[in-house]
Amino acid sequence: MTAALSLPVIVLSMVPARQFTHWRWLCFVLTAPVVVGSAHPFHAATVRGSRHSSASMDTLVPLGVTVSFHGCVRTAPPTRAPHRPPVRWTTTESDWH
Repeated sequence: MTAALSLPVIVLSMVPARQFTHWRWLCFVLTAPVVVGSAHPFHAATVRGSRHSSASMDTLVPLGVTVSFHGCVRTAPPTRAPHRPPVRWTTTESDWH
């Protein structure tokens, strides 16, 4: 399941020709089950390790997964962004005197 969900995310992220209008939202939807379900054993091992104040590779994997998922969430545009006209910077001769 993880590979089936991750492959489209890799293709969309790495091949600009495959990107469409809301491709980041599709990446978010496809990566959420991987972060929650497939990485659950690593998250559980991290919680167990934190109870004993120990860190291992089981700590690094959830850290990397969580940080990359957070990056995906932060870069996904809002569904209804307000329309803002482009900023036009113009100068006149009076600005230079």
